[in-house]
This record gives sequence, C-alpha cells and structure tokens, in this order.
Amino acid sequence: MIFFQNKKTSRGFTLLEVLVATFIITISMIGIVGLFQQTVFNTVFSASKLTAAYLAQEGIEIVRNIRDENWLRMRGDLNAQWDENIPDSGDWEADYSSHSLVSDYGTGTNLNLVTGSGFYGYDPGIPTHFKRKITVSKSDISVPADGQPDMIKVIVQVEWTEKNQAHYLTAQENLYNWR
Repeated sequence: MIFFQNKKTSRGFTLLEVLVATFIITISMIGIVGLFQQTVFNTVFSASKLTAAYLAQEGIEIVRNIRDENWLRMRGDLNAQWDENIPDSGDWEADYSSHSLVSDYGTGTNLNLVTGSGFYGYDPGIPTHFKRKITVSKSDISVPADGQPDMIKVIVQVEWTEKNQAHYLTAQENLYNWR
C-alpha cells in the first residue's frame, strides 16, 4: 500500500493576494461611485429638461392667451384687433400672469419660483437657473387673395446652465387669425 503525504498547505493569504484583492475592490468601488454620480447627474438633467419643456410650452400659451383675450374683446369692441398687445417682432419676456408682451428680453432675466404659488415668473421668489425668451414675428398674408389667415410665429427658447454647460430647448408655434 502506498500512501502519499501532502505538503503542509498554507491557511492564510499572502501579501500579494491581499494587494490584488484590495486593488480589484478599489477599482470596482470607483466604477460604482462613477456610475452613481452619472445617474444622479442624468436624473437632475432630465428634471431640468422637463421643466424647460414646460416653460417653453407656457411661453407659447402666454401669446395664445393674449390672442384669445383679443378675440373676446372683439365681440364687444369693433375697433379691437386680434393681435393687440402682441408686438410686431422682437424678443420678449412674459410670465403666466402677463396680459401683454411688454418686457424687452435684453440679456434675459432668470425666472424665479414664485413664493406661495409654485409657478415660475419674475415676481420675488426662489431664483432658478432658467431664462425664457419669447420671439414673435408677424406675417401679414392677404386673406382674400390666397385664403391664408394672418399669422404670428412664436418661438420660445429656454436656456439653463447645468454643471457650467449651457443647455437650450426651443419650441415653435404658428398662431393664426382664423376669425
């Protein structure tokens, strides 16, 4: 009968094994932390982009509401025009409570989260990093000649900064005098 005798096996880790394991764990943790940071940034950026989309749509709705108020006024005032309080062209600022586009855009004012209302505007409140520019251009098209109504082109651009990088979101709508 033949018996094999094994050499005594080591029950602990060598220094090299400990260093390799520490290196692998460190690289894995750096990757996980980087992934977590990227996820947080993407979440914040997505929230900002969604807010910018709502602000752009609101800018179009502001001009649409001014046009609609004019139509209602035209029911009782024959001298009222469908495009009153909407300038011929230019860049403007307005918020949800505006009844006309009167603030020239200039360099742009950041919107505030108005205290107590939850709306974005220029009244005192919590400063935000959003700016909204409403660009209006009118196109007078002869209604009888080609059947096309008069038109107002509205372009709203919302600008904000995220991690020192400027971002822009633009929405456009053509509003017509279909009355």
